[in-house]
Amino acid sequence: MIIKNRLKFVRTLRSPIKHTLIVGASGSGKDFFGERFIAKHFDKGFKIIDFFSLERFEGMGYSIPLEDKKLIELGKSMTGGVFKPRAYPNKIYMINGNKLSRYPRLPKNIQIVSLKEEDLDTQDLIYLLGTTDSSQSFLFMIAFDLKDNESKDQMTLADVESYCMRLTNKEPELMERFKGSVPATAFVIRRNIALLRQSGIFANHFPNGDPIPKINIDEVMKEKSITTFGCSLLETDIERAVGLGILLKRLLAYNQNNQKKIPLFIYFREIQQIYNKNNRSFNFYNMLRQYVYFCLTEGRDNLISLICNAQTLSQVDPIRTFFNKVFALRLPYDEAKKLINYAPINKDTLNKLQMLDRGMGIYINNGIFEYVVHSLPPSFQKKQEGSDVLGVLGNIWGWNDYSDKLIKPKQEDNPDNGYNNPNDGDNSSSSEVFSEIFNDSSSNLPRINVEQNHNNSLSRTRFNNRDKSTEKEQPSETIRI
Repeated sequence: MIIKNRLKFVRTLRSPIKHTLIVGASGSGKDFFGERFIAKHFDKGFKIIDFFSLERFEGMGYSIPLEDKKLIELGKSMTGGVFKPRAYPNKIYMINGNKLSRYPRLPKNIQIVSLKEEDLDTQDLIYLLGTTDSSQSFLFMIAFDLKDNESKDQMTLADVESYCMRLTNKEPELMERFKGSVPATAFVIRRNIALLRQSGIFANHFPNGDPIPKINIDEVMKEKSITTFGCSLLETDIERAVGLGILLKRLLAYNQNNQKKIPLFIYFREIQQIYNKNNRSFNFYNMLRQYVYFCLTEGRDNLISLICNAQTLSQVDPIRTFFNKVFALRLPYDEAKKLINYAPINKDTLNKLQMLDRGMGIYINNGIFEYVVHSLPPSFQKKQEGSDVLGVLGNIWGWNDYSDKLIKPKQEDNPDNGYNNPNDGDNSSSSEVFSEIFNDSSSNLPRINVEQNHNNSLSRTRFNNRDKSTEKEQPSETIRI
């Protein structure tokens, strides 16, 4: 039985805001629904950006038609035979990082790019490096000092690095101007900058001297393809926070600054990661959260829609009120009760959400809900647990071998590759600064958490190694999305 609250005299409201929240337990089919939902808007003229998949290589199968026969039959049965496998043009960018040494061979349809330091302005640096109130105040002092003494309206990463170095060296003139500042704050900020310098995220060249192309958002927005941004080569949360923050900022700025705006869909996977206060790196995501907020509040005027998924509503409490479209899959009852804030749903229906099969849920749009709703399978390959995404893509598109690019030439021939940028006023490189800070046994500063995945090997299974739960018989009375 299909339950819904659409009355005869109620018209479905058509909102210009397409912000959509997808919630459900792990394995309930969030991406199963999300990828198809954004892909169907590609044919409507939207620019689609698939964003943030950590190390799971998700969002890279749009260019491969669906091969799973059971899913194809399911799609046909739900559409009266209309469903057909199809592929979409897909451009994949991966932000350069130290994990390239773990994946020296990448498929040819993946392009490695780096970012520009100058995309970080004063406000970005304060949100990013100011992980405490004292460090934010310290960064404000640097910004004001630069404006008063050097007539600089915007401070750069190099400016902050130079100030921190001079303060940790207790330069008399600067210490006089920064009375009361704690040198430990400068050490912590300097250490985080050293992490970014070492990461390669801003690198101009590979270690062997070959150039690394910079991401060009103007070209990305004009590409007639679904664009996937990957962070799988980045090691730490601060690198991901910087990379994703800059990308989101540039994407938002494109429509904000152009008279001819391109309708933009941004699919942000596992967005609860940046709102998890138990995450030791929570404060590093300050900058990224600011741009997510801008997207949610200013999206209407800039033709920007944010499609997010999370495991529970509690995980996204700070932003869940911004969504008037929600697709809730399998949820425990305590979480399902929160859906009453979106529509008048009866208790029995909410209680049934915890028993739903994969891909099934309740769809809410402007206070109107429909249950039970079953998502159509995507018409392209969806990454399944244990599947070797890179192996499949490599077999189709061929391989690029970066092994030679990772070999540094002799020191006398080594060009400025962007990994070791000399610091202003000091001959020590960032690698020396990094070594000094992390290897100094006399330092009592807390070490930053470097998040690493020690289980990086992907099993050599097919891309479409499906979850067996999708093979269960589906109810005959469903609604297609």
